Amino acid sequence: MRRGRGRQRPRSTLLRKGANDLTLLPSSQALVDFSEQLLDHEAVESVAFDDIAVGGSLVATRATPSNVEDSTVVLFLHGGSYAHYSPKDPWYASFASRLAHESRRVVVSPAYRLAPSNPFPAALDDALATLRYLRRTSRVILCGDSAGGGLAMALALSAPKDIIGVVALSGLFDLTASTGSYDKRVDPLFSDAPDEERRSTIRDGLTYLGREPRDKDVNSVLTAAWCCYPPKLTKLLRDWRCSPLFAPQDLLKKLPSTLLVVGAHEVLLDESLQLGGSIKNCRVVVFEDMWHDFFLNGEGRTRGNKLDEAQRCSDIVYTLAKDTYE
Repeated sequence: MRRGRGRQRPRSTLLRKGANDLTLLPSSQALVDFSEQLLDHEAVESVAFDDIAVGGSLVATRATPSNVEDSTVVLFLHGGSYAHYSPKDPWYASFASRLAHESRRVVVSPAYRLAPSNPFPAALDDALATLRYLRRTSRVILCGDSAGGGLAMALALSAPKDIIGVVALSGLFDLTASTGSYDKRVDPLFSDAPDEERRSTIRDGLTYLGREPRDKDVNSVLTAAWCCYPPKLTKLLRDWRCSPLFAPQDLLKKLPSTLLVVGAHEVLLDESLQLGGSIKNCRVVVFEDMWHDFFLNGEGRTRGNKLDEAQRCSDIVYTLAKDTYE
């Protein structure tokens, strides 16, 4: 989940097919105002939480349902621009519990190290350590949201033989913010002008690299699209381990079954469409009128108004985790 800055009513959206398997799910509602209080804070009561030591100082939160079906585990990587949040934040604990309960799988969420104090590749190293820990006894499905979706994809590209599937929700796949949806979309969570939205993503990327996000460096990345020889910082941000959108085809073709879910109003929309179009066995699901990380919402536009799309998105992920990889 990215950290919101502004609020604005979204417009209607038209989409073009841009992936191997694209599904557009319509909506009759749109976000009027956002509050963190609308996020789902309630964990499923029958799901038990405990912490497990992965190795060294790395700890992961384990969500165990009462009806565990087999040894397949979901490795969930939380969002937060690589610098914020943890598995114990209530909306992430809630999502993990619902995923565990509905899929009947154990869900493990590592508290990976955060930037800027622990820059790239610390988060990826911790995710990889957690995967190797789980692979000793289990088959593993990767799942992540926002920056965690980008991290899940980077992890999948790093160790494709160690997983049986990957799910990225509102994935952040390009830390150079180079895609056109920044200019075309109006995400009610991030209602700054398109140029500022790009700058915000680039600043997050530079922070992830352990760099001070200075204006001159942000500007150099912004103008790199028109340069024959991109500056060094742009090349660093285009490392596929930071920005999976730039992964080479020889790595992408090794990925197992992949699901990408995104809202039609997200500035990150084109990243899912473009990346999905490069992966052989990939389904892209686009929810019309939806904003970034909408699936974390327990309620909708106002208190007491359930967000149907959040449940529909969750159902898709639950079904995939429960059935597809059996």
